[in-house]
Amino acid sequence: MDKAEIINILQSEDWTKADALRAVESIDFNTNPDELTIRRNISSRFAGRELIKRQREQAAQKGMVTKKTNQIELLKQQYQADIKQRDLQLARSKQQVTGVDSPDPNNIHNQQLLARVKELEVDNRSLTKVNAELKKDNKSLKNIVDSIRLQIAKDMKGILKYQDSDLRQAILKLFKSTQG
Repeated sequence: MDKAEIINILQSEDWTKADALRAVESIDFNTNPDELTIRRNISSRFAGRELIKRQREQAAQKGMVTKKTNQIELLKQQYQADIKQRDLQLARSKQQVTGVDSPDPNNIHNQQLLARVKELEVDNRSLTKVNAELKKDNKSLKNIVDSIRLQIAKDMKGILKYQDSDLRQAILKLFKSTQG
Protein backbone atom coordinates (compact mmCIF):
# COMPACT_ATOMS: atom_id res chain seq x y z
CA MET A 1 0.00 0.00 0.00
CA ASP A 2 1.40 3.41 -0.89
CA LYS A 3 1.10 6.80 0.72
CA ALA A 4 -1.55 8.19 -1.66
CA GLU A 5 -3.83 5.18 -1.11
CA ILE A 6 -3.76 5.43 2.67
CA ILE A 7 -4.34 9.19 2.53
CA ASN A 8 -7.41 8.60 0.33
CA ILE A 9 -8.69 5.96 2.74
CA LEU A 10 -8.24 8.28 5.71
CA GLN A 11 -9.99 11.13 3.87
CA SER A 12 -12.91 8.83 3.09
CA GLU A 13 -13.14 8.28 6.87
CA ASP A 14 -13.56 12.06 7.46
CA TRP A 15 -9.92 12.86 8.18
CA THR A 16 -8.68 16.15 6.83
CA LYS A 17 -5.93 15.92 4.25
CA ALA A 18 -3.54 17.77 6.58
CA ASP A 19 -4.22 15.30 9.42
CA ALA A 20 -3.80 12.35 7.07
CA LEU A 21 -0.47 13.71 5.82
CA ARG A 22 0.75 14.23 9.39
CA ALA A 23 -0.37 10.73 10.33
CA VAL A 24 1.57 9.00 7.57
CA GLU A 25 4.68 11.16 7.48
CA SER A 26 6.63 8.90 9.85
CA ILE A 27 5.71 5.67 8.03
CA ASP A 28 8.40 4.13 5.85
CA PHE A 29 6.62 3.17 2.63
CA ASN A 30 9.82 1.66 1.18
CA THR A 31 9.15 -1.43 3.32
CA ASN A 32 5.76 -1.77 1.56
CA PRO A 33 3.66 -1.97 4.77
CA ASP A 34 0.18 -3.45 4.73
CA GLU A 35 -2.93 -1.53 5.82
CA LEU A 36 -3.03 -3.15 9.27
CA THR A 37 0.54 -2.07 10.03
CA ILE A 38 -0.19 1.45 8.86
CA ARG A 39 -3.38 1.65 10.93
CA ARG A 40 -1.59 0.43 14.05
CA ASN A 41 1.05 3.11 13.58
CA ILE A 42 -1.58 5.80 13.02
CA SER A 43 -3.91 4.72 15.82
CA SER A 44 -1.12 4.94 18.35
CA ARG A 45 -0.64 8.62 17.53
CA PHE A 46 -3.98 9.92 16.27
CA ALA A 47 -7.56 9.65 17.42
CA GLY A 48 -9.14 10.48 14.03
CA ARG A 49 -12.71 11.73 14.26
CA GLU A 50 -12.52 11.96 18.02
CA LEU A 51 -9.55 14.31 17.78
CA ILE A 52 -11.39 16.52 15.29
CA LYS A 53 -14.49 16.51 17.49
CA ARG A 54 -12.50 17.57 20.57
CA GLN A 55 -10.70 20.27 18.63
CA ARG A 56 -13.99 21.66 17.34
CA GLU A 57 -15.52 21.60 20.82
CA GLN A 58 -12.53 23.46 22.21
CA ALA A 59 -12.70 25.98 19.38
CA ALA A 60 -16.42 26.47 20.05
CA GLN A 61 -15.77 27.01 23.75
CA LYS A 62 -13.02 29.51 23.04
CA GLY A 63 -15.31 31.28 20.57
CA MET A 64 -18.06 31.57 23.18
CA VAL A 65 -15.65 32.93 25.78
CA THR A 66 -14.25 35.44 23.29
CA LYS A 67 -17.73 36.53 22.26
CA LYS A 68 -18.85 37.03 25.87
CA THR A 69 -15.64 38.84 26.74
CA ASN A 70 -16.12 41.19 23.78
CA GLN A 71 -19.74 41.80 24.79
CA ILE A 72 -18.72 42.65 28.34
CA GLU A 73 -15.99 44.98 27.09
CA LEU A 74 -18.45 46.72 24.76
CA LEU A 75 -20.97 47.14 27.59
CA LYS A 76 -18.25 48.55 29.84
CA GLN A 77 -17.28 51.09 27.19
CA GLN A 78 -20.92 52.08 26.64
CA TYR A 79 -21.44 52.35 30.38
CA GLN A 80 -18.38 54.54 30.85
CA ALA A 81 -19.46 56.79 27.98
CA ASP A 82 -22.95 57.07 29.49
CA ILE A 83 -21.52 57.91 32.91
CA LYS A 84 -19.33 60.65 31.44
CA GLN A 85 -22.25 62.06 29.49
CA ARG A 86 -24.53 61.98 32.54
CA ASP A 87 -21.91 63.59 34.74
CA LEU A 88 -21.42 66.32 32.16
CA GLN A 89 -25.17 66.92 31.91
CA LEU A 90 -25.48 66.93 35.70
CA ALA A 91 -22.69 69.47 36.03
CA ARG A 92 -24.27 71.69 33.37
CA SER A 93 -27.68 71.48 35.01
CA LYS A 94 -26.30 72.33 38.45
CA GLN A 95 -24.34 75.22 36.95
CA GLN A 96 -27.49 76.51 35.26
CA VAL A 97 -29.48 76.21 38.49
CA THR A 98 -26.90 78.06 40.53
CA GLY A 99 -26.29 80.59 37.76
CA VAL A 100 -29.93 81.70 37.51
CA ASP A 101 -30.39 85.31 38.68
CA SER A 102 -33.75 84.75 40.28
CA PRO A 103 -33.76 82.04 42.97
CA ASP A 104 -37.58 82.22 43.05
CA PRO A 105 -38.94 78.62 43.43
CA ASN A 106 -41.94 79.56 41.30
CA ASN A 107 -39.66 80.23 38.36
CA ILE A 108 -40.61 77.59 35.72
CA HIS A 109 -37.13 77.42 34.27
CA ASN A 110 -35.65 76.78 37.70
CA GLN A 111 -38.13 74.00 38.36
CA GLN A 112 -37.38 72.35 35.03
CA LEU A 113 -33.67 72.40 35.74
CA LEU A 114 -34.17 70.92 39.21
CA ALA A 115 -36.33 68.17 37.72
CA ARG A 116 -33.64 67.45 35.14
CA VAL A 117 -30.97 67.27 37.86
CA LYS A 118 -33.08 64.76 39.80
CA GLU A 119 -33.65 62.73 36.64
CA LEU A 120 -29.92 62.64 35.93
CA GLU A 121 -29.18 61.56 39.49
CA VAL A 122 -31.66 58.67 39.14
CA ASP A 123 -30.05 57.69 35.83
CA ASN A 124 -26.63 57.84 37.45
CA ARG A 125 -27.76 55.50 40.25
CA SER A 126 -29.24 53.03 37.77
CA LEU A 127 -26.02 53.03 35.75
CA THR A 128 -24.09 52.33 38.93
CA LYS A 129 -26.32 49.30 39.55
CA VAL A 130 -25.76 48.10 35.98
CA ASN A 131 -22.02 48.44 36.50
CA ALA A 132 -22.20 46.27 39.61
CA GLU A 133 -24.12 43.62 37.66
CA LEU A 134 -21.57 43.74 34.85
CA LYS A 135 -18.79 43.18 37.36
CA LYS A 136 -20.63 40.13 38.74
CA ASP A 137 -21.19 38.78 35.22
CA ASN A 138 -17.53 39.30 34.38
CA LYS A 139 -16.45 37.44 37.51
CA SER A 140 -18.89 34.61 36.71
CA LEU A 141 -17.54 34.37 33.16
CA LYS A 142 -13.99 34.23 34.47
CA ASN A 143 -14.98 31.39 36.80
CA ILE A 144 -16.52 29.50 33.87
CA VAL A 145 -13.37 29.94 31.79
CA ASP A 146 -11.24 28.79 34.72
CA SER A 147 -13.42 25.70 35.24
CA ILE A 148 -13.13 24.83 31.53
CA ARG A 149 -9.36 25.16 31.71
CA LEU A 150 -9.27 23.03 34.87
CA GLN A 151 -11.36 20.30 33.24
CA ILE A 152 -9.12 20.30 30.17
CA ALA A 153 -6.07 20.06 32.43
CA LYS A 154 -7.60 17.10 34.30
CA ASP A 155 -8.48 15.33 31.05
CA MET A 156 -5.01 15.91 29.66
CA LYS A 157 -3.40 14.60 32.84
CA GLY A 158 -5.36 11.37 32.46
CA ILE A 159 -4.42 11.05 28.80
CA LEU A 160 -0.75 11.75 29.50
CA LYS A 161 -0.54 8.62 31.66
CA TYR A 162 -0.44 6.52 28.48
CA GLN A 163 2.97 5.20 27.46
CA ASP A 164 3.25 6.33 23.84
CA SER A 165 5.59 9.30 23.88
CA ASP A 166 4.47 10.70 20.51
CA LEU A 167 0.86 10.83 21.68
CA ARG A 168 1.94 12.42 24.93
CA GLN A 169 4.01 15.07 23.12
CA ALA A 170 1.20 15.91 20.69
CA ILE A 171 -1.35 16.21 23.48
CA LEU A 172 1.03 18.26 25.60
CA LYS A 173 1.53 20.66 22.70
CA LEU A 174 -2.27 20.91 22.24
CA PHE A 175 -2.75 21.42 25.98
CA LYS A 176 -0.20 24.22 26.13
CA SER A 177 -1.90 25.98 23.22
CA THR A 178 -5.30 25.87 24.95
CA GLN A 179 -3.99 27.41 28.14
CA GLY A 180 -3.29 30.74 26.46
